[in-house]
Amino acid sequence: MKKLVFSILIGLIPLIYSCTYSPVGENFVEVDQNTTPPQVQNLTLDLNDDTLHVWTKSRYNFNLVSDNQPIVGVIITLNEEQHVYDKTSGYIDIDPAAFHEGMYPMEMKVYTTSGTGSLADVTGNEGFLFTKEWVVVFENPKAPNLKLTSSIENGFIKFSWDKFNSSFFHAYKLSIDNKGINDRYSVALYSSDSTSFIDSLYVGGQINVTLTTEFYDLNRDIHTAVVNYTYDYPVDIQFAENLDSLTISWTPNPFQCQTYYSLGDTISKVLVPSGNSYTIPTTGLGEPLLHRIDFEPLKSTIWGKTTHYLYERHTLGTEDGLRFTDMLYKPDMNSYFLKDPMFVREVDENFQTAGNYDFPYDYNNNPTLTFSKDNQSLYAIVNQKRMRFSTSDMKVLEELPNGLGDNATIQVMKNLNDTIFLVGYDGRFCLLNIQNDSIISDSGPLGSIRGNSYYRFAISSDGHYAAFCNDLGLHICEVVDNQQIIVQYEDSGNDISCLFNPRKPNELLVNAMDGIYVVDCSTGQTIRNLNQFVANPINFDPVTNNLLLVSYSQKKIFVYDYDNDVIKLELNHHANPWDFRLLNNYIFFNSGYHLAITDYVH
Repeated sequence: MKKLVFSILIGLIPLIYSCTYSPVGENFVEVDQNTTPPQVQNLTLDLNDDTLHVWTKSRYNFNLVSDNQPIVGVIITLNEEQHVYDKTSGYIDIDPAAFHEGMYPMEMKVYTTSGTGSLADVTGNEGFLFTKEWVVVFENPKAPNLKLTSSIENGFIKFSWDKFNSSFFHAYKLSIDNKGINDRYSVALYSSDSTSFIDSLYVGGQINVTLTTEFYDLNRDIHTAVVNYTYDYPVDIQFAENLDSLTISWTPNPFQCQTYYSLGDTISKVLVPSGNSYTIPTTGLGEPLLHRIDFEPLKSTIWGKTTHYLYERHTLGTEDGLRFTDMLYKPDMNSYFLKDPMFVREVDENFQTAGNYDFPYDYNNNPTLTFSKDNQSLYAIVNQKRMRFSTSDMKVLEELPNGLGDNATIQVMKNLNDTIFLVGYDGRFCLLNIQNDSIISDSGPLGSIRGNSYYRFAISSDGHYAAFCNDLGLHICEVVDNQQIIVQYEDSGNDISCLFNPRKPNELLVNAMDGIYVVDCSTGQTIRNLNQFVANPINFDPVTNNLLLVSYSQKKIFVYDYDNDVIKLELNHHANPWDFRLLNNYIFFNSGYHLAITDYVH
């Protein structure tokens, strides 16, 4: 600040000094050259600010205070237009409609007396001048063009956006749809400097963020500008299973959370202490099981604890898509033949379909596949009809009544000479002439029809013997010259299933409640037992003659070298024992998976 002797002051502010002062004689006044300038505060117009942003009709008030010398006038000049005030307070109204967008200078001049007591001070010709300048920026309100981005900081996701650096800013509002934890929430920020938000609830999955910027128009009505942003941190699950263990691993999750593992649909979850994997005992073959990983945020929502979870289904083996009730393998044709409630199918050695026939659902679906002697035809009972298919393309060659009527539930069937069929049904066996649908010979009821499941029936590979068992005992029949069935042996044991050795047609394996024993059908004598197994004999591999045994109680599968009394392979399962087959060194499971024995046994 500086002292001035100014005559212009009277001209500019005539209302303040309208009278003339005339001295008489000599009048000497001592002048204090070190008078302190007054401290002026602008209570509305900020003296420390250099820029005013004007975007709507605005009134800028001022109320100036001087500590020693009185203020005698104020002049504000905006774009060369002057506004004169004879008071210490006042205001200036600025209407942006009167200006084009741009920057304009504004200056405030404040005049005070000098306070020296000199004649010039008394006459108003000496005083102080204070000057303050601003740049007034006129800007029409308009929507911002902000960008929304994300980053990961200290284990949390951070959303950031450009600053809306404008005086007509009102608020930032974030609407968050966190699909990872299936929750929605929002936040409002009323400082334009708040250009980021850390979401401590996000622990993975898709999250949709809507940034709404609110701003005023010229009439102070609020408008919005919207930016949408989608982020996804996908987590994949992998499985590594051997005969002993199953390791479930997943993509490392960079977000701070608690991780849990659960098997199946159980609500029991195990906390994973660290890392991105968890190992459990092998679950083995069977229907694919659900393995679930939960990521729980450290912070609770208003609804309490919630999680982002993902799951995959997995089972041991290789998926082949082959579903079956009955499945046979013909080594000389190098083909597999399957029967399902809705189709009969042939697949090649690569498990590719070579022929197929579909039909309406067969509610009496049972293992009734049998071949013609020249292997050119395949027979099956489908919806209570005897059907013959071409083994080259599975086209229907013949469709006839089954010969026993719709009330008969046929469980097994074997072609003996392309005319005579040995059929097991309703707890008995018969010889059926398919040319005239006549029964040549019938065993009569074998004990009881109770427990009439297909695995209680067995027919030897040469068709010379047939057996039926249930909880009332075992019954062995001999087929004589394809013309007569003779019941040769019966006992009163409690038996579950029976199975013939295809390489020794007279050997019958009987699965009893007290163990597995082998009967010589020609003598009725027990010649061997397999009591080391608590399992169900399922079938012999036509290629290796290895025996497949499946234990329900122990959840174990055994591949047993029957001829050399050696267990070749042991593994877990989680299924029905009768849903497995051992064919051509593969264990097949009827949900569409197989396991190659040669991957584990060399």
